[in-house]
Amino acid sequence: MVAPRFETSYALKQILDAGVRVFLYLEDRERRLDSALDAVMLSLTTFADQLEREKGRQRVIDSHNRKARAGHVTGGRCFGYENIEILTADGRRDHVDCRIKSDEAAVVREIFARCAGGQGLKTIAKELNARRLPTPRDRLRVACCVAGRRVLFGRCCFDAPILTRFDTA
Repeated sequence: MVAPRFETSYALKQILDAGVRVFLYLEDRERRLDSALDAVMLSLTTFADQLEREKGRQRVIDSHNRKARAGHVTGGRCFGYENIEILTADGRRDHVDCRIKSDEAAVVREIFARCAGGQGLKTIAKELNARRLPTPRDRLRVACCVAGRRVLFGRCCFDAPILTRFDTA
């Protein structure tokens, strides 16, 4: 369960009160709330879980900041760019760089031009989807509001030139 500590405890109490038995698969035992010790252990466990979620979130943020400062890709694929794995001498992945995909660059420039011309992202996305252009993940739809925002506002590749110019290069 991914929720604040008290919500998790309350939800578990409701489940147990309904007569459902709950088992902790990693510890291979049943979770019960028959005693004060059970209640304290639940509180400590949910506290530790919440702390680990916060630490995990911070590790991801730190990792993305480190990659961004080094000029590497920080996320997944982005329309208009191609991710390129950079390998070490022994063949292990060191990092991911990206370069502009020339066949998609025209669409990215079109998105910028239409947005600069006052069209909304939803309108642009619907029209691009109707054209059934290829996508980074080979799906049928090229854009949605989220993808449009990522193309416009996200730096998918920190070392590749950004396709914000309206030139024909």
